[in-house]
Amino acid sequence: MKKAFYKTLYFLAYGFWYLVALLPFHVLYLLSDGLYLLMARAIKYRHKVIWKNLKESFPEKDEAELQRIECDFYRYFCDYLVETIKLMTMSRRELRKRMVFTGTDQMNVLLEKGVSCAVYLGHYGNWELITSLPLWVSEKGQCCQVYHVLENERFDKLFKQVREKQGSICIPMAETLRRIIDFRQKKQPIVVGYIPDQAPFWNNINLWLPFLHHDTTVLTGRDRIIKKTQQAV
Repeated sequence: MKKAFYKTLYFLAYGFWYLVALLPFHVLYLLSDGLYLLMARAIKYRHKVIWKNLKESFPEKDEAELQRIECDFYRYFCDYLVETIKLMTMSRRELRKRMVFTGTDQMNVLLEKGVSCAVYLGHYGNWELITSLPLWVSEKGQCCQVYHVLENERFDKLFKQVREKQGSICIPMAETLRRIIDFRQKKQPIVVGYIPDQAPFWNNINLWLPFLHHDTTVLTGRDRIIKKTQQAV
């Protein structure tokens, strides 16, 4: 019964996502403005957490500036949501227009030589658009991105479908090393996107650093994988 419920929910979510993704960008950004008013003004989505983090991270800023940063975050977050929805129907031409990669010439030289590459990124801008990297990279290289698997299997499948639309492959975080070694054994050069600005699980904490007035845990597993598999950074 539970399985059937989630399956129905998946198809409903897919249909809704696809229909909204058909809307032009100017309409989607109007929806984003409405969503901003709902999240920032009406329900105040995670306001207490955001405000606590801002005050602790920027003690030198006054309340008016912190409020402006909070509003900017809400606007950015709503734009990020509608842009991610649009990914399902965005054409390659539109993606190349909205997400431009520089420095890929050097990467392509390495891929032609059979050398795999590691790309370090952060949760900045709309990181979902990074899945358009295959449009800029030599066909000799297979693009991959390490990702955190969603608990709901159906919705994980939905997000994977959107993220792999341009030819990139999603690699579950727990399978990173094994999958990269598989590609090496097949002599397939790859480009792996790492977004390591996240907190590691408690059993993988090896490094703490000061960041925005907080003692912060840092992911180091990516560094070890990159060195072990001899990827060019």
